[in-house]
Amino acid sequence: MAKVKAKVTCFIDNSLRNEGDEFEYNGPKNTNVEIIDGTEFEKTEVKVDDTQVAKQKWTPKNKTVASSAD
Repeated sequence: MAKVKAKVTCFIDNSLRNEGDEFEYNGPKNTNVEIIDGTEFEKTEVKVDDTQVAKQKWTPKNKTVASSAD
């Protein structure tokens, strides 16, 4: 884990971090913090699933317009 310092007020790791707060951060690179202890952020890769999404199997019903009684 890298020890970092918040540059601005931000929400990281389910906590509100104020400017100047020092804390340990274990996540992807973030522009709201600067590294203090010299270690780099962990490199994370995002996997994209190439499966096709099923098409809509039903058709929407036609909307009916209520007639006003005059």
